[in-house]
Amino acid sequence: MNDLEVKDYITKNIKTINLNNLTIMIKEIKTDAVILDILLTNLNDIGKDNLFEIIKRLNDTIKIKLLYLFNMKEQLELIKSLDEDKNKLKFIDDKKYLTFQTDIIASLKKYENILFYFNRSNSLKYKIEIINLVADLKIKIKLIKLIDHQYYKIFILSNFEPYKSMIIKNSSIAPSINHENGFPDITIGIELEVLNDSIDLYSNIDTVLEEFRVKEESTLSNGFEIISPKLNYTHEDMQKLNTICNILKTCGFYTSNSCGGHIHIGIDCINNVEQIFTLLYIYCNCENIFYLISNKEGSKPRRQVKIYASKIKKIYELAIRKKDFENVGQDIEILLEKLKKINFERYKGLNINTNIRTIEFRIPNGEINFYELFCNIKLFVHLIQVSCKIPYLDENDKRNSDLALLRKNITEEEKLELLLNILFTEERDKVIYRNRYYKNTNFLSRRISNVQSLYFNKGIDFKKRRLKQH
Repeated sequence: MNDLEVKDYITKNIKTINLNNLTIMIKEIKTDAVILDILLTNLNDIGKDNLFEIIKRLNDTIKIKLLYLFNMKEQLELIKSLDEDKNKLKFIDDKKYLTFQTDIIASLKKYENILFYFNRSNSLKYKIEIINLVADLKIKIKLIKLIDHQYYKIFILSNFEPYKSMIIKNSSIAPSINHENGFPDITIGIELEVLNDSIDLYSNIDTVLEEFRVKEESTLSNGFEIISPKLNYTHEDMQKLNTICNILKTCGFYTSNSCGGHIHIGIDCINNVEQIFTLLYIYCNCENIFYLISNKEGSKPRRQVKIYASKIKKIYELAIRKKDFENVGQDIEILLEKLKKINFERYKGLNINTNIRTIEFRIPNGEINFYELFCNIKLFVHLIQVSCKIPYLDENDKRNSDLALLRKNITEEEKLELLLNILFTEERDKVIYRNRYYKNTNFLSRRISNVQSLYFNKGIDFKKRRLKQH
């Protein structure tokens, strides 16, 4: 069929031709005037949305002639879809499209055309906006290298090879991992809230070191949150985390008393209900201690820790009194659902998150000193590891007797030593958390120690599902 015959067929059958077939038939028409006639004559039958989808697949001339039919967002999409750079150039300085200028520039196909507009501006923010919008990776990297801001370059180039590997290789060495408690395949996730006085430069970057997501954090006015991928408790993955800390420090990021540093551990390393009850038993009976040893020496709990990482001991005491755990049996999923209801919201110091299958520890402050961050991770990894191992210990193992003493009416300092003996075999590890405890005791705010002393003299025995009175 010739163009006019196709036009006649379409006009007669417009209501029965599906969108895909209609697009194919229109694209076969060689005369632009005929295409325009078909589209405008049958506009009501085609519909605005379908018309837009058809035009996106047609030539530049048709797109430009029919731009006026669409809203500004749709016009921009059509302009960006133009095949020839020369057709896009006429829109870049058009006053009507100045709001979308960087979008159009970034959609240009030839590097030299983008470079012209990139160099035309002296605004760093403008240039970074173009970089963020450019889809072509080779062009993006070329433009990044032209930016006169060393920190921005380090941050964004960490997402691309070979720069990513070079940055990791040149980073300081992370500590070796000792797997004396087993579970080398334990999975970890880290959320680091950080600040920067030039945060606008980084706000449209989606990742750092390619795998770590950058996410907006509503509680921070000049910062965001770095979310790690699923990491293993291995030297290789801790080296990645070490590199992230180095990048953040190099680029002028810092933390304040508004920042949190949440640590997630994959729940699938736990196989039965007794391991979960052991975890809760240790944590609840030493809860106040964990608030003191989860941050570096001489540091205060962050300002809103009571709101975003509240204590859980009282709610579990109540759950035991209400006999919420009596019918759990050995079904771990039933227990997890019960814990979800008991927690009722995630802003707890220890949060068992059944949706993403992690145990989240929300006590730590934001921390980009890798040594201190690693100590925080190590503390909770050991807590999980020991909780998984204790139900299978020989009955004569000293950790069993230490564990039983946690619920006794003893001083907090005595309880600290029991906890450290349960969690760690190396004295050098115990020293780290012992020092944290005594240094941070001076800074413990009333806002997180508002549980009456009566509760610290009661121990929770999750294994027997009851509250121990002394």
